[in-house]
Formats: sequence, structure tokens, C-alpha cells
Amino acid sequence: MVLKGNKEVVKATVLDRNSRDQVARLATTAETSDDARIKPSLKKIGPQDIPSDSTVFWSRQPHISVCLEGDNAILFDPDTGREKVINHTGLAIWNAMQGTTRTEDFAVALARRYEINLTDEIRADAAALADELLRDGYAATSGIPTPEPAGADAYSWIHEAPRNIDLSLTGRCNLKCAYCFYADEMAGRQDLPAEAWLDFFTELKSLAVRSLTLSGGEVFMRRDLWQLIDGIVDARMRYSILSNGTLITQKTIEQFLQGGRRIRLDSIQISIDGSCAAVHDQSRGKGSFEKALRGLRVLKDAGFPVTARVTVNRHNVDDLANTARLLLDEIGLARFSTNDAMPMGTGCAHQDSIVLTPQQRLTAMKTLVQLENAYPGRIMATAGSLILWHMFREMEQAKATGTPVRRWKMGSLSSCGCMFVKLAVHHDGMIVPCNMLAAASLGTIGQVQISSIWQNHPLLKEMRGRRNIPIEKVPGCEGCDWSPYCNGGCPADEYTHTGKLYVASMSSCYRLFIKETGGLPDVDGAP
Repeated sequence: MVLKGNKEVVKATVLDRNSRDQVARLATTAETSDDARIKPSLKKIGPQDIPSDSTVFWSRQPHISVCLEGDNAILFDPDTGREKVINHTGLAIWNAMQGTTRTEDFAVALARRYEINLTDEIRADAAALADELLRDGYAATSGIPTPEPAGADAYSWIHEAPRNIDLSLTGRCNLKCAYCFYADEMAGRQDLPAEAWLDFFTELKSLAVRSLTLSGGEVFMRRDLWQLIDGIVDARMRYSILSNGTLITQKTIEQFLQGGRRIRLDSIQISIDGSCAAVHDQSRGKGSFEKALRGLRVLKDAGFPVTARVTVNRHNVDDLANTARLLLDEIGLARFSTNDAMPMGTGCAHQDSIVLTPQQRLTAMKTLVQLENAYPGRIMATAGSLILWHMFREMEQAKATGTPVRRWKMGSLSSCGCMFVKLAVHHDGMIVPCNMLAAASLGTIGQVQISSIWQNHPLLKEMRGRRNIPIEKVPGCEGCDWSPYCNGGCPADEYTHTGKLYVASMSSCYRLFIKETGGLPDVDGAP
């Protein structure tokens, strides 16, 4: 540090926060530089390429997103998914990179700002941070100054908006899946035009939102999809896609390779509900299996970050092992995820023919745990039979030992954390806490600011407060032996059917599960 009188200047530092500086998402071309496309006049060079007596001019990389957190600033590079945390002095150097700034100017700016003498230590500190930002891709240099200095952006605070948002870009779909949670609730709603989405992306850019998950309907039904993806890229964000895969062809790959579309893509998830057409098509429609598999293979062969989702239901519960072999062994996916069909959307009308019976859920649990052991780290779930097996198992262990697990909060309505980390937007612009909460409107894009909703909306505050409600005080859960170990399950399940927020989901109720099935199945080799 440098001292002058009672004034103290902390060195310009990059905070050592390993989790902040790791690649947030894997992409096979994350190392590929897109700087030439973004601004050809800025040539990235390393400190070793700069003679000490040369004159170079520093600029901020224009695709970098910035938000504030406490006394620090977080720089996010959407091309790589990496972030870097710098302190207030580092932010002053970052802001000084205006295209007309020389290396010596950083030290001069710091000396003026903190009213201290210009010293070799200040010069060294400022140059070291600038060099690090250059090396890591956050800054650029040129031998020629820009015509005009670039002013500093207005930065948002990290608490003003979620880092991620789910967007249903269209309500249209080329399939009619028997369990689609989105279909019935969306009937009659119109898709927003591209202009409305692009304006929304500009708002998200100002809030330093980092990534979007695009779905539908079927997202590839939108003719202007590529225009929207380009808008996401321009807004300094990354994106993922959820698709049924049937419309993906080699032409789709060619479109992805244009501009910054590929480097910003985190993943594409394709829905596969069986190992063959005879199984898959029962859930998703005749002819859909071959088209979905074609799309999956096209993406895999092109080296795209592709995965699959299997929605477990009555038609495929006995085909899960074959489906795993198809996806992991034959096609060679790194992993796939699972969930269960729920009585929501079209799943309500087809509940008696698509949603798992209690005995089928036992079968699903046993099979998925066996597959999880056979393919370590390659069978994933955040909901459904597999995650329920683990949750119920941990509840049993906690009750037997008297020691609650620390991985999640037991004994309160704490299951869902989406309202703390993300929002969702329907294809007509309605903002909701989660796609599953189809009717829980928080407002409409273009009419109310995301920052206002995220910080102040009463329903969001109410939902965030659920985790403070003890299970033993939840209606229907009084006196339950399992209440000290339960987390209440997904709020969307009961809210959709009853409109009630402070109730537990019956699909996650262990007391009911024991009554219907007799308890968890034994699985050889299970942890």
C-alpha cells in the first residue's frame, strides 16, 4: 500500500477467489478468440510484446460485462464464461482504459484520484493489473489511439437482477407431448415480436445478466431465432437451448457457426424419451424419435456441447437402462439428466396414462440408482425419482442418527431455490418466478423493470420467505414424524392445482410415499 498523511491507497489487486475465476461452463471452443470479430481495430498482445519505451493505448474489451458487489467489481467475459473480481482501485484502472490511455496514464490517474505522489510503486501496481487484464482477455491494446475516448459504463449492483433467466421464446411446437407442462396454460397467448425481445435483452445488458436458457414450445419454430441469438450476443450474455431436436439439421449447424453464436453457446439439451421409436413416440408423437435422434447426432458429430433429458413416465420406465446405453454408450454423450412427468399442463389431462404410479416410481428409483452406480457422474437429476430417492434416503439417515444433512435445509419449506437465483419469461412476455409457475405473474417485460421485480415484488418476497416456515406448521403436515427432515418439495406442484403457496407437495411427501409403496427400494451398491 502507499501512504500519504492519513490517506491510504490500497494496491490495485485482483482478488484471489478461485470460484470466481474458473470456467463457469464448458464449451469445446471456449479457447477460440472472437476479438477480431468484435472489434478488428483492437489487436490483443501480451506484456512481453510491449517494449518498455513503446507507446500503446489501452481499451476495455467491449464484450465484457461488469457489475458491482460491495467494494468490488466483477468483470465477466461471456466468450469464455470466466469472471474476475477487482477492487475499487482496479476498477479505476479499468474505467481509465478508454482507447486513448497510455500505460503511464493509469498511475497518473490513481495519483490524482487519491491525492498522492506519483511513485514507481504506483506505476508498477497499475501496470501489473493492466497487464493481467490484457493477458486474461479483459483488455486490449493498440498502437493507435481511438478517435474519441470511450466513457465508462453505468454499472448495476449484483443484487439488482438474477444472473440467469429462462425464456420461452415461443408457445408454438411441432409436437404434442403427452406430459408437456407448458402446453395447456399457454393456449391463446401470442408470441412477442423480435423487437420486444431485443429491447428486453438491452435491459438485461444494463443489469449484467449473464445467461439465458431458451425454450418453447419448440424454440427452432421461430423464424427469427438467429436474430434473437445475435441480440443475446450483442447484450454480452451466454445462452443455452432446450429443444425436442426434430428440427435440427446440418443447416442449423451452419447458422450456429456465424458470428458469436457458437462461442456463447453453453449447451443444447435434446429430449429423448426412449431407446427406440416404439417407446419414445408413445410420449412425443409418431415419427419424433428418428428426427430427434438425427438432431442429437448432428450436434454431437459437429462437436457441440449437447446433452439429453429423459422424462420418466409410464411408457418408458421399463426402458431406462436401454435408453442409458443408447445415449451414453452408443451416441457417446458425456451425461444426461432425468425428471418425472408431472400432472401439469397436458399432463393433467393424461395423468392416468402418463404419470408414474407409486409402484412404477419404485421401479424408476431402483433402475436410476443402479444406472447412477454403473455410470458414475453421468446420470443427473434436480427433480424426479432419482433425486427423491436420495432425498428420502438422507431423511432416513438424519432421523436414525439425529444429525440433519447440511446439503439442504431440513424441517422447513426450503426445497425450491429458484426465486433466489433466476426468473422466467413466457412467450407472451409474462414474467414468472419459474416456468413451472405458469400463472404466478410478476408483470410483463417492457412494462415493469426486472430490477424492480427482483428486489421488490411481493410474491417473490413471499416465496423467498417460505424457507422460514417450519414443516410442522404447514397444513396437512402437523404431527408428521418426518417433518423435522422434510423440505416440502416443489411449490409449483401444489400452487398450480390449489393456488396455495404455503403447502407441501404431495409428490415429495415421504409419509405418503411409505403409505403407497412400503418405503424405499433396496439397491445393491447404493451409497
